[in-house]
Amino acid sequence: MITDEPSSDTSPAEAFFARLEAEPQPLLGGAHGTLRFDVTHEKTTTSWYVNIDHGDVSVSRSSAAADVSVTLDEALFDDVVTGRKNSVSAALRGELRIEGSPQLLNLFQRLFPGPPGGRST
Repeated sequence: MITDEPSSDTSPAEAFFARLEAEPQPLLGGAHGTLRFDVTHEKTTTSWYVNIDHGDVSVSRSSAAADVSVTLDEALFDDVVTGRKNSVSAALRGELRIEGSPQLLNLFQRLFPGPPGGRST
């Protein structure tokens, strides 16, 4: 069972991607494509591939062609997937790099959580 609280050995990114696959994603019902998240930490990069097929989401660490790629550092990514920072604001500040389809990324960003303690509508 996946919970909202990751275990101590699970990174925020791993917990976020596990929830994506485990739960239906109705906000992506009209979306189709692949996103690649290149998450950097010191001198290494970890890539996550998210394939969206009309609301069905699968996540892989295997290399695949992507319609959009997002490059950001691990600390920022952890803040985005936990709701402490907003991905759009980070992009506007130049804290992350986007290449490819901004429309697909715009749809996907709806899945990032809001700020901790914020209200859900």
